Amino acid sequence: MQPTKVDAILATMHELVNGMESQRVWMGVWRKLSLTGRIGLSVLTIFVLMALFAPLISPFGPNQQKLDKRLEGPSLSNPLGRDEFGRDILSRIING
Repeated sequence: MQPTKVDAILATMHELVNGMESQRVWMGVWRKLSLTGRIGLSVLTIFVLMALFAPLISPFGPNQQKLDKRLEGPSLSNPLGRDEFGRDILSRIING
């Protein structure tokens, strides 16, 4: 029976338990992932970082209203536009 990708990943994780350097282990796991796995892990990492740094990267407060700019379309200051209450949609997405 040939080893599968799961067996290879489990073997790599077992090496971590045996005292192998963690950086080397993660590089081994990264190399064994398929292209789809790498893309998925990258997207997940971006979302986690976005959630952690949301207050620093969101251009406006998620609940900040500007009623005079209701339903405004995309612009340079509001890349995704504004909703029916004049709130920035990008800031609301970043802040969850």
